[in-house]
Amino acid sequence: LAAPVGLLPPAFSGFARKPGLDGAALCGITPDIAQWMDSVGCRSALVLTIVVQDKFWGLILCRHQSLHPVSMSMRAGCELIGRLVALQIEALERQSQLRASLRQTELLVASIPALQASNQALEAFSHSVSHELRTPLRHILGYAELLAEDQTGALADRGKQFLENIRKSAQSASTIVETLLLFSRIGRAALNYADVNLQALVELGRTEIMSGFEPRHVQWRITALPVVVADPALMRMVFRNLLSNALKYTRGRDPAIIEIGLQADHDDIVIFVRDNGVGFDMQYSDKLFGVFQRLHRVEEFEGTGIGLASVRRIIEHHDGRVWAHGAPDQGATFCFSLPRRVHSG
Repeated sequence: LAAPVGLLPPAFSGFARKPGLDGAALCGITPDIAQWMDSVGCRSALVLTIVVQDKFWGLILCRHQSLHPVSMSMRAGCELIGRLVALQIEALERQSQLRASLRQTELLVASIPALQASNQALEAFSHSVSHELRTPLRHILGYAELLAEDQTGALADRGKQFLENIRKSAQSASTIVETLLLFSRIGRAALNYADVNLQALVELGRTEIMSGFEPRHVQWRITALPVVVADPALMRMVFRNLLSNALKYTRGRDPAIIEIGLQADHDDIVIFVRDNGVGFDMQYSDKLFGVFQRLHRVEEFEGTGIGLASVRRIIEHHDGRVWAHGAPDQGATFCFSLPRRVHSG
């Protein structure tokens, strides 16, 4: 700490009047500052601190070679100057941040046409490739079936097994190609908005997908769902994918519990599909909605790896969003939001 000094040291005795201390605050200076003042021949100093957005930015130092009193009015004026300087600095910093933001926006806007062209080219490529693959896959399936019918007696059991593996692989590839074609059309197709009763859509989807699964003990917990304005065919695809997903990953649970309901949200309509299945690790959640991204082995759970990617594309095409929560062996919850729209008829 600095050594204490008197408020009115003897050196002030030569002044006609004593310095006013109204509004002053008592403080000391550290030895290094005192040493600096002595080295530059400074007997008095006035320091203005510059505070910008409640953070110390810098200071203005005024020094004098002799003892110099500062009146209260001058101190107030200096404090006002310090505040004005701080406001000016804050304004300049905000202008700099605004210019940087505007520049980033300009760059983003400039890149939109290139991104759109790239996306269109990619979709056209995937569409073309999928079309080109359909014919040879159909040939493989057709010839495999003809060979199985024509050479049934000539083929040994091992040969029959090989032929069956060829048929299954070609069928799986054909399914993936058809799904890819559908996926490529989702982002390009115009939306046919209509009033969609989500309650009826869930009931229809549940009936359809249950016919494709072996008889199981499944508890369906479906709460009241609203009528939304959306594309009916695409929303049917959303629920078909989400409900199939829930049934698939609750395999082995007795009972399997699947809940469909409405989440509270002031801005959007938020629907969730929750299950008590195998769940997933949240650190890999960014892969859930990617094409061909799988968190479980295909040997454990069948699928094309495109279902959830299709869900995301459909919902984003409706200006909504999709997200998920889960934990290993503790089930998963998939949510999607839709804007509140009023059907114009």
